[in-house]
Amino acid sequence: MYKRCFGKNINNKVIFITSEFCRNFCQKAENRGVKLAYASYQSTKQILPKKESPLVIIHGLFGSKRNWQSLGKAFAKTGRKVVAVDCRNHGESPHTDKMDYYMMCEDIQLLLEELQISKANIIGHSMGGKVAMTLALTKPGLVDKLIIEDISPRVSPVLEVYPAYMSAMQEITFDNTVPLSQIRKFVVEHLESVVPDAMTREFIATNIKETQDEIHWGINLDTIDRCFEKIADFPKFTNCFQGDTLFIAGRNSQHIRKIDFPLIKQLFPESRVEYIEDAGHWVHVEKPREFMKAVIQFLNPEEQTPE
Repeated sequence: MYKRCFGKNINNKVIFITSEFCRNFCQKAENRGVKLAYASYQSTKQILPKKESPLVIIHGLFGSKRNWQSLGKAFAKTGRKVVAVDCRNHGESPHTDKMDYYMMCEDIQLLLEELQISKANIIGHSMGGKVAMTLALTKPGLVDKLIIEDISPRVSPVLEVYPAYMSAMQEITFDNTVPLSQIRKFVVEHLESVVPDAMTREFIATNIKETQDEIHWGINLDTIDRCFEKIADFPKFTNCFQGDTLFIAGRNSQHIRKIDFPLIKQLFPESRVEYIEDAGHWVHVEKPREFMKAVIQFLNPEEQTPE
């Protein structure tokens, strides 16, 4: 089932073109990938040359395209076509019984083919950053410039804490007679014992959905739990991606450390690491202006960051 929505913002400059989704729960993964839900943004005013590659945004674990709505519209004001996706087992994309970075790359390739995008600039945050890195290393012809937000090509620190998060989430049963807002509040309180960061608890609770009078997790917890070690890890590569690459790290985060620099340079020789002060793992949420400025200057050093 597909749904298309059309609308425009109040200043009539940015059009929210499509929000297309399909939801086939427990659909088995196919070799050619699954059809991802996505949101597409494009300015009515052409600012950049038409040859400018579109910008594709891939969210992190427990995230969705909705997390990027504000920045997606902001990036579109530069004249770029912007596409934010829901990864498999997240948001409005299909739920599958398998999940690894090669499969998620196939999903992205299928979407690019559907949208007739031959080459794209890619932003990936956390898990999405590993999808983006794998895509660049396995299908370099699809990637123009690569932006990786607060993740390195190694085993993530979440390997130590996320299993406890997921166990606590799986313990929760939902009462459909209780309002969604109250359930989310209860979940935030329930997670406090295992998730010390308040922002992370609120973020996890956004995955509770209400459809047809039924309240449930919108993410596929069973598959994510079963495949978690693969998600926390990163595939081993002997080749490298020769394209321009920017790693954006939060100064207060431990996901990109100096000990990661040699591996980053080995796999991405044309890369640099830029730290954003006073930011943690969710740089684009905590410091959106600074994050956007870093991305814009990397994509086009002569370009001005829109207000």
